[in-house]
Amino acid sequence: MENNLLLKFVVLIFSILLWYQLVLVQEHVTEIDLPVKLENLPDKLIFYNEGNKTIPIKVKASGMDIIFLKLSDSHFLINAENFKYGKNIISLKEDFIKAPKRSSYKIISLGNSKRQILDIDKLETSYKPIKLSYASTKDEKFKKALDHHF
Repeated sequence: MENNLLLKFVVLIFSILLWYQLVLVQEHVTEIDLPVKLENLPDKLIFYNEGNKTIPIKVKASGMDIIFLKLSDSHFLINAENFKYGKNIISLKEDFIKAPKRSSYKIISLGNSKRQILDIDKLETSYKPIKLSYASTKDEKFKKALDHHF
């Protein structure tokens, strides 16, 4: 009886692995959100949505390649050397996608539209003097003692 139960368990595990293998080999169509990364952005500008901006792409690939695409550092790499402060419109191209060479996939569509808007902000640095005010003279003496000690 116990031997029969063990055999059923082994058959169950084997069937799950076989089903999993079949799913990974078959081709699927799915949508993957790829993050946007900018290169050559001018010094005084920053990408407003860095890390949050993603563009969905619809791909056709085997289950294994889809998993590999989702787990890898796949992203849109866009040259931003001509970007200006404010809204910048880019036209998406398949060449912008940086994905591992190992994965094989076919792109069905890029984004919700071929043109995407990227918000670029100015990076401004300013220095302002800070004047400390203490609640009591005891606090001020304590701060001076700390400054003298360190």
